[in-house]
Amino acid sequence: MLPIIKRLILLLVLVLGVTACNENNSTSVPNSPVRLSVNTRMEYTGFVPTSLNSYIVVDSKGYHYNKNVYPLKYGEYCGFAGVIIYITMNGEYAAFDCGCPHCLDKTKPIQPNGIYAVCPTCHEEYELDYGIGNPTKGVTKEYLRRYTTSYNAATGVVSVNN
Repeated sequence: MLPIIKRLILLLVLVLGVTACNENNSTSVPNSPVRLSVNTRMEYTGFVPTSLNSYIVVDSKGYHYNKNVYPLKYGEYCGFAGVIIYITMNGEYAAFDCGCPHCLDKTKPIQPNGIYAVCPTCHEEYELDYGIGNPTKGVTKEYLRRYTTSYNAATGVVSVNN
């Protein structure tokens, strides 16, 4: 009888451990289509892995980079409230939805501010520099919605999708 109780306790600990890990990266931001392509050898020549802490914001108006706006290409989608494509302190590309998980107001997206992104409505603050999008200031425990990024060094193209 004792070995069965030990097995049940072990199973309970494993189940709780797995669900606890999932809660830390959850977000209320709806999953919306994302398909973006940034060619670092064309308009975005300064947006290379050595340009740490730089970013491009993409919304329905286009790609916002260095005070210029470049149009979206046919078949590109920019998530729920737009996308921040960010170069982390490790020189890797990370992409986050601009929707604040606390407010969920797509008309007032979060704004990059140094190594953070800040919601203009509730002032929640999220870390971008480690590429995680975790909350650092405010009341929410929810992370920013993160999208998959890949960088092809041979072509200089950063792809973002979900």
